[in-house]
Amino acid sequence: DGSSPASSSAEPQSLSMGRVSSATTRMQNPLAQQHQVPVSPPDWLSVWEDPSLPVHIDIGCARGKMLLDLARKDKERGKEKGKGEERWNYLGIEIRAAAVDEANLVKQKEGLANVHFVATNFAVSADVLLSSLQKKQGCGPVRRVSILFPDPWLRSRHKKRRLVQPELARELCKLLPAGCALFVCSDRKELAEDMCEAIETGSEEARQDLGKGFVRRLLREQGGDPLEGTQRGDSEVCGAERRTGGVSGETGHECRERKWWGPDPLGMGIESERSLVCQMRHLDVWRALFDLVGEPTC
Repeated sequence: DGSSPASSSAEPQSLSMGRVSSATTRMQNPLAQQHQVPVSPPDWLSVWEDPSLPVHIDIGCARGKMLLDLARKDKERGKEKGKGEERWNYLGIEIRAAAVDEANLVKQKEGLANVHFVATNFAVSADVLLSSLQKKQGCGPVRRVSILFPDPWLRSRHKKRRLVQPELARELCKLLPAGCALFVCSDRKELAEDMCEAIETGSEEARQDLGKGFVRRLLREQGGDPLEGTQRGDSEVCGAERRTGGVSGETGHECRERKWWGPDPLGMGIESERSLVCQMRHLDVWRALFDLVGEPTC
């Protein structure tokens, strides 16, 4: 997540990993001088116990709660013989160094060997991180990238600070392998639409120059409750939640927009902290999925 929502007495304590300091939540200007130096890539073969597993990268992971929960889930799954479900390695990227320090501390305390966090401005470090990861012999491919609730930067003069720009989308097209899924969302429709437009613009440029680009994954129309099964990431389910007074705030509306998805569209079984809070507060969340189509880079 980008900015963390304010805590509420009505929200379960499980959504918090302890005291939240301003250093882990305050928006950081990505154009500031201190955020223009690319990070040195870690030793990919040592940060994960089994580096051959497919990789999920969460850009703007904040304190890493979603990835930590996914890592815990995979750790427990690994103890169950015959489960047969795919396991992953997780990489969290966050511009706030204090948040990364906190997440890596939790990882170390719990002995989670399939998750790692890096403090950097991803827009500056994307090339060095993804290139080194893709070229490292023995590392699994990047199969999922998520950008969830990035810092909104609402003022017009600050829009250039937003993470998802056409230039970044083009860079992802160049550096990621074909077949990689990109999941973006925001609780502000204008920001979600701006991200999608940037991804589509950058992808069009990449298709012309590189022969590959992101293609938006749409939903098939269906009868009945349009949101039935969204918690399972059902690919046939329609997506933008509505405040309708239901128990979850996600039922009772007509399926009008086939481009927005419901909760957990990738079927991970875990959602971000911000997404859960939005569900409890019956707030709309605008989720979009893209697939990288073209020749693989590795």
